[in-house]
Amino acid sequence: MTTPASPFIETVAIARIASPLLKDIYENAKDGAKKALAKWNTISYSKKFEKLVKNIDEVKTIWSPGESVSLRSFYHLAKIRNKKSICPVAAISDLGAGNVVIQGIVGQGKSMLLRYLSIQEVIKKENGRLPIFLELRKLTPKINLNLAISNYFREIDINLSSEVFEYLANSGKIVLLLDGFDELDPAIAKEASLDIEHLSKKHPELQFIVSSRPDNEIQKINQFRVVEIATLSQKDQGPFLRALGVDASKSAEIMRAIKDSPSNITELINTPLMLTLVVFVYQSESNIPDELPEFFERLFHTVFTRHDGLKDCFKRQHHSGLSERRLQSLFEAFSFMAQQGGQKRTLNRSQFNECFDLALDYTDGCFCDESNFRKDITRVACLMMEEGIDDITFLHKSIAEYYSAAFIKNSDDKFAIKFYKEASKNWHYWHETLNFLSAIDSFRFSRYFAKPNLINAIEIIKPLMGTVTEVELCKKLPPFLSKATAVFEKIKGKYELTNFGPILMPPNMYLLRVANEMHELIDFSWVLTESEAQALLDGEMQISLNGDSIEVPFGCALMRWSKKSFDQYLDTLEESFLKNISLAEKTSLKMTERPKIFSKGKLSAGAIRIK
Repeated sequence: MTTPASPFIETVAIARIASPLLKDIYENAKDGAKKALAKWNTISYSKKFEKLVKNIDEVKTIWSPGESVSLRSFYHLAKIRNKKSICPVAAISDLGAGNVVIQGIVGQGKSMLLRYLSIQEVIKKENGRLPIFLELRKLTPKINLNLAISNYFREIDINLSSEVFEYLANSGKIVLLLDGFDELDPAIAKEASLDIEHLSKKHPELQFIVSSRPDNEIQKINQFRVVEIATLSQKDQGPFLRALGVDASKSAEIMRAIKDSPSNITELINTPLMLTLVVFVYQSESNIPDELPEFFERLFHTVFTRHDGLKDCFKRQHHSGLSERRLQSLFEAFSFMAQQGGQKRTLNRSQFNECFDLALDYTDGCFCDESNFRKDITRVACLMMEEGIDDITFLHKSIAEYYSAAFIKNSDDKFAIKFYKEASKNWHYWHETLNFLSAIDSFRFSRYFAKPNLINAIEIIKPLMGTVTEVELCKKLPPFLSKATAVFEKIKGKYELTNFGPILMPPNMYLLRVANEMHELIDFSWVLTESEAQALLDGEMQISLNGDSIEVPFGCALMRWSKKSFDQYLDTLEESFLKNISLAEKTSLKMTERPKIFSKGKLSAGAIRIK
C-alpha cells in the first residue's frame, strides 16, 4: 500500500515536484501536440500548475467556512471494502487497475477522497500522472464533459485541441477524477454517462475514477468496476477525531457517549459527516440525539449557539434579525424551493434570489432581505458556502435534502398530499428527501406515498409471474427492463456473454431494487456454441446479429438460462412488498386511531395540554 503524503508539503512544493512529470509529457509529444504543450517545458509554468493544485487541495469545511484550508491538514484516510478485507486508500494504485466507480452513501467523504487522490498522484515519485479533477455538479446542458475537460486545461493556458487530447489520453500520463455523478442534473446524467463510456472505450489507456452515491447510471457501465467506501468503525473514531483537532480528553468523552447511545443511532454514526455532526451537537448539548433526523434538527440550533471545543466560546450575530426558529423555517422553505426548482447543490446569485423570494411567500412572519438571509446562512449557520463571486453552495447535498423534507413535514395535509403524489412520478429526484420523510413524516409518507407505490410496484411485476414462454415474457416486461439485452461476443469459436443492459430508471421507487438486482440473475459464464447461436437466430425471437456479436433479448435470456431463479426472485419480491404494505398500514392506523383517546373515558385534569 502507498504511504500517505505529508500534510505539510506546500502546494508550491507539490507544483515543483510535478515539474519532471510535465516535462516528460512534453518531451514525448510530437508535432502539434508538442507545440501546444511547449509551456510545460518552461520553469515559469510551475506557477500556473501551483494554482491548479491549490484549487484541488484547498477546501472550505463546516469547521472553516470563512477560509479555505488544505484538506491534507485534517484528512483521515478512507478505506474501501473488498470481498474479503477492508483496505486503506492512500493512492489511486490502491484501487487497482482499470476504471473505477467509488461508491458511497451520504457523507462518506467521496469528494475529499478524490481530491486527496489527485494530490497523491501528483507527488508520486514514480509513474505519476496529471490528475484532471472535475466536479460533475458543474456540468450543464451547455457545458458537457468534453467541454469541461477543455475548460480545465484552458485554466492552465493549454488549448486542448483534438490532437492534444488524443496524445494525452493515449499516453497513460493523465487520469480523470470525476466527482459526484449523483449530483448531476437528471436531465443530463444519461448524456454524461454515455460520454464517459465513449471516452473509456476509445482511450483504454485513460483511467477514470468516478465517485457517486449508489444506484446511478455510472454503475451500469460494464467497463467500470464498483468499489465501496467502508463505513467508519469504532476503531476509526479516535484517529478521525484527532485529525479534526479534537483533543484527547474530549475525543474519549465523545466516543463514550457514542458507545452508550441506543444501538439504532450508534449504527448511524459511521460516516465522516455524521461523526462531525456528532462533535458539533455534543459540544453544544453534551448528549447525542436518538434518531438521525434529530441530528439535523439539533444542528441548526448548534451552529448558532455552539461552543466550539477548538475555539473560544462566541455568540454569533443574526444579520436577518429573525429568531432562530423563524430563520430555520425560512431555510427549510428555501431548501425546498431549490430542490423543487431543479437547482443543484450550487446556486448562482439569480437562482438564490428566486428561491429566497419563493421561500418568503411560503413562510409566515419571516421578513428580512436577501443579503442578510444569505449572511446568516453562509457566515453564521455555515450551512451554505460562498464560492467565487456569484455562487452559493450547500455545505452538503444532504443538508438541502433534510431541510427540504422538514418543510414538507411542517406543511399542511393539502400540500403534503400533493407533494407525495408528484414525488411518486419523479421519485428519483426526491429519493433522499423521501427517505428522510419516511422517518420524520411517517404517517403521511406511509399513507400517501409508501402504500400506493408498493401496490403499484406489485401491479407492475405481477404479470411476469408464471410466464411460460420467451415471447410471453418479452411482451410483459415493463419498459425499464424491456430494452435490456445479453450480448454474446464470438471468441475462439464460441459466443461468450460480455455485456448486459441497458436497464432504465424504473417508474416506481420501490422497483429500484429490481433494476439493481436483475444483474444478479445474469451469469457471465454463459457460453453459446455456434450451433446454439444459429438455433437462436433461426427461432421466433428477434435475435440481432452484428458482426461477431449476438444480442439476445433479456426476456429470452431469462427464460432460457435463469427461469427458476427468476421465478423465485419474483416470489420473494412480492412477499417483501406485501410485508412493507402491512407496515405502512399499521403506521397509518396508529395516527388515525389517536383521536379515539378522547372517547376512552374522562382524563384527569391537566393530563393533556393542547398547544
